[in-house]
Amino acid sequence: MALKFKRINQEALSMTFISDVPTLDLYEFAQPYAADGWLKSDWPAGQSSILQWLPDNVRLAVDGSVELVLRRAPEGSERPYQSGEVQSALEATTGTWGWTVQTPEMWPGAVFGLFTFKSDWENQPWVEFDFEFVGADTTRVQLNIHMETASGQQVTLDNDGRDLVIIDLGFDASKDAHTYEITVTEEKAIFHIDGKIVGEFSGGDMPGGIWNIGPMNSYINLWAVQPKQEIWAGVWTDPPATLVARILGAEVRPGEYGSSYGTGPNTPTAQPTERGDLE
Repeated sequence: MALKFKRINQEALSMTFISDVPTLDLYEFAQPYAADGWLKSDWPAGQSSILQWLPDNVRLAVDGSVELVLRRAPEGSERPYQSGEVQSALEATTGTWGWTVQTPEMWPGAVFGLFTFKSDWENQPWVEFDFEFVGADTTRVQLNIHMETASGQQVTLDNDGRDLVIIDLGFDASKDAHTYEITVTEEKAIFHIDGKIVGEFSGGDMPGGIWNIGPMNSYINLWAVQPKQEIWAGVWTDPPATLVARILGAEVRPGEYGSSYGTGPNTPTAQPTERGDLE
């Protein structure tokens, strides 16, 4: 398995999170919801056979942040673990998706995801852009892109896990909140962390040169892997403490390109990152 690393220039990053990020307006799927609201998932997790999404595992903290809670399910539950996931009601095909979050103190076998995913999950060709904190290490984050060929074959930026793209953050994402953004255009995707470009990819970086996009929603989730995913994330066992992720804000900006982090005269100018620069 080949690993590609990119180290962030820590001097170019602000260690404080934006204080005026949008507040999440939370709803359950059975409720009428606002066009810019956020919906709490309430079904068996598709990516892991050991996990159930529950609205009760998405909770509002005293400080106004939203928390996702991963814990063992009560005895007699259909699946052994429960956690929280939220998705945006608003969708976009191109634009910028952003999340200001503090990761949990992670554990082997856990995944904390910030990502876009196809809006019509039943009929639409697969399209997905990911930030993923995988396993116990919160000083690195994985980038990935999922797309689908005309014949229905799914292809990924990381070549089905054989060519991982990993960002060495230069900080511990579990200690403070940071802002992660993905800009998607008709031709490319740009990944930002705290306003700094950490990855830029196009069809030339995808297997077969594929670049198919479509309507997407924003997602934030925290989950535990099933046994067949352990080679990627580690072996999941009960952690010593409940895993809790904090969401300070999230936004979908259809048709708007570039980071909105720390906009002002003193914002550092980031240079595009070529895939060949990832070492």
